[in-house]
Amino acid sequence: MNKMTRFGLFALVSLLAGCSSAPHQSNDYSAPTAVSTAPAPVKSKISSTTVAANEVLIQAMGLVGTPYLWGGEDPRIGFDCSGLIQHVFSEAIDLNLPRTSVAMSTLNAPVVGREKLKTGDLLFFATERTKRITHVAIYVGENRFIHAPRAGKNVSMARLDNQYWSKHFVSAKRVITPTRLNQVTKQTGESSMASL
Repeated sequence: MNKMTRFGLFALVSLLAGCSSAPHQSNDYSAPTAVSTAPAPVKSKISSTTVAANEVLIQAMGLVGTPYLWGGEDPRIGFDCSGLIQHVFSEAIDLNLPRTSVAMSTLNAPVVGREKLKTGDLLFFATERTKRITHVAIYVGENRFIHAPRAGKNVSMARLDNQYWSKHFVSAKRVITPTRLNQVTKQTGESSMASL
């Protein structure tokens, strides 16, 4: 490579380096600066009830396959229907529900029509001829629910539009509400303070 070619390459590299360096800044602070007029990004706001319902869903899904055990309320040995519900809500969102399906069905909570069901709603069934509530499940969406069905079965997912479950469905209640979540938060805060 001759001297002229080397000089030409050096000049080209120097010129390109100059083009890529930061622009010279003026010390004249009176000059106006450009202000971005682009709107600030909007943060999506997920409601606390949605977050709580998703926590319930995750907890319930993690228990699919656990054996049914009448009177059971422990994932290590098994669940009955209400024991499953009580455990899921307690673990997922610190919400203490009554122990039986009948007691859960009498909770002071909004009754929800079938067409308005949301993840985390409690579904109540009368599986005997008396029409008394005998079974409870957690609605997970898209016409599906998780429950502990009966002896010899495991915690599983079923469909509300299944002929059997549709026939025995009685009502649904929404226990994941802003009011109830505020009570849980307050109680959790008070118990944390008490333990200090």
